[in-house]
Amino acid sequence: FNALKSVIDIQNNLGDASKNPTGTISGGTFSADPTNNYVVLAEGYKVVKNANGTFGVEEAAAYVAKVGEQGYATLAEAIAAVQAGDNTIELLADCAEKVTIAQVNGTNIVINGNGKTYTGTITIKGDKVANNLYNTETLTFQNINFAPAYNTYAITAEKNTYARNITVDGCTFTNNTNSNSQGGAIFMDGEAKATISNCTFNGNKARYGADVYMVDGDLTMVGCSFTGSEGALGGSCLAMSAQYNSSGLYNSSFSKSKALVKNCTFSGIKAGLEQSSQDDGHSDAPGGVLACVVGDLTVEGCTFDSCSGYGGTVVSLGSRVSRYQLMFGNA
Repeated sequence: FNALKSVIDIQNNLGDASKNPTGTISGGTFSADPTNNYVVLAEGYKVVKNANGTFGVEEAAAYVAKVGEQGYATLAEAIAAVQAGDNTIELLADCAEKVTIAQVNGTNIVINGNGKTYTGTITIKGDKVANNLYNTETLTFQNINFAPAYNTYAITAEKNTYARNITVDGCTFTNNTNSNSQGGAIFMDGEAKATISNCTFNGNKARYGADVYMVDGDLTMVGCSFTGSEGALGGSCLAMSAQYNSSGLYNSSFSKSKALVKNCTFSGIKAGLEQSSQDDGHSDAPGGVLACVVGDLTVEGCTFDSCSGYGGTVVSLGSRVSRYQLMFGNA
């Protein structure tokens, strides 16, 4: 249809509902919305209203995500559309973008990846209220394949915002590399509280904390699998640290860092490959699949196989460490 057509013309060509029209349209200009008159759009096309009041048909942009039945071209648009209460965002396609999620009291968000691949960084901002027992917002990531991130993180909780009630479940983190800094796949800062369950970490690398790096946080990590992680200075799979005080020293006397690592498997992990005398805050804590500079670390029911690290497989420095039911392979 190259010229202005009336709805009556379209009806004459395609018929009405009682005549079972067999044609579809994928273009043209119309005086009214053609879909209101039994006209069928070709798959992947949509009606648009023009500035002069007429209607056109054009190819619809592929949706990356949806909330309910409403589709969105980007994940950021889907996040912006969430309301108070329970919200599930489903990924419909692989996407590459950087997004920020601001936690709001009473708003619960689940991002279901449906096995799609996300490339970029998801930044989580809490409500900036410490020890808030009244806000109940939750944020869950499910079944997302996080593509390699270079010199950044796949997921990070922003410093001093007190992000809370974060769950990462059934996700994969592969070949994330942050060779010049801490944290390869996940960086939890600002007293964040998170649970990481049934996730797979494979081949991530960082200077410290290649898989997970946590500062003054509260972490439960259960049922996860770690393979081939490398931490140049150590803490390859988990590194726990604390904020510095005005003298540049760890606030070890009142660190809030706490972690439970339970029923996880560690295979082929290399830690402490690079030793340095430079006072970078971590040179006193080399090696270790798990490294706790300050805070409390509990390791229960885990298996370590073919792991190597300067200072041992599990390292505790300046902290209280409890170990239960440790089962070592060729560690």
